[in-house]
Amino acid sequence: MAASFVRYDGVATVAGAIVLTVPAATTAIIIGFNIANISTSQVTVSVDIGGTWKIKDAPVPAGSALSPLDGKDVILPGETITIYSNTEGAIQAQVSVLEKT
Repeated sequence: MAASFVRYDGVATVAGAIVLTVPAATTAIIIGFNIANISTSQVTVSVDIGGTWKIKDAPVPAGSALSPLDGKDVILPGETITIYSNTEGAIQAQVSVLEKT
């Protein structure tokens, strides 16, 4: 079983932006997840991982960041990480994973 460290980046949208879709025959372990508000106003952010809300409408002050996970999480083949914000383009996300194939 091969393993690779990979980083994915994304920008949240009101409709939801998929940051990662786990490929077939692959398991991903999230080892780091950071969300940053790059706007000049407070916004809210929500994160869905594999159909489960990890955070929902969490306030993020202007210029601040948060980590939506406390520890690691496993994502199975076909599952996604989707990020939402009430303000287009205000939230940037970076996810670090260990992918096993």
